Amino acid sequence: MNAAQKEIVTDRGELYRLALAEFRENWLTGLGPVGYYSKYNNTPHNILLELLCELGVLGIAVIAGIAFLALKMLFRIKENFTYAIFMCMSTVCFINLMVSGSIWSSSDFYLWLGYVMTYLAAPKCNNS
Repeated sequence: MNAAQKEIVTDRGELYRLALAEFRENWLTGLGPVGYYSKYNNTPHNILLELLCELGVLGIAVIAGIAFLALKMLFRIKENFTYAIFMCMSTVCFINLMVSGSIWSSSDFYLWLGYVMTYLAAPKCNNS
């Protein structure tokens, strides 16, 4: 699809096929953030395909590192309320990004990421 053929694709199967084709062509570094949208005037509506085609293998490694830190954080949480907030945010964010929108414009994702980073960076309080 070139610039003259650029039109909005709405069929999810076609969006997925295009994302996989872009990943095969640019597997190492991807198209770059928002590259899929710039090229096809739409998003793949699937976080996994979006990350694959826009960030490539190198970007996926970074995202996997962030996910690992988030899981590590989850296992260190002792307070039930903090655990509940984290799980709710994670679930809502993941479900939303699997079927709608883009990771680059998802306020839910950035709220979740900020929560993870704040928790990891905050000094640990010992009230015993």
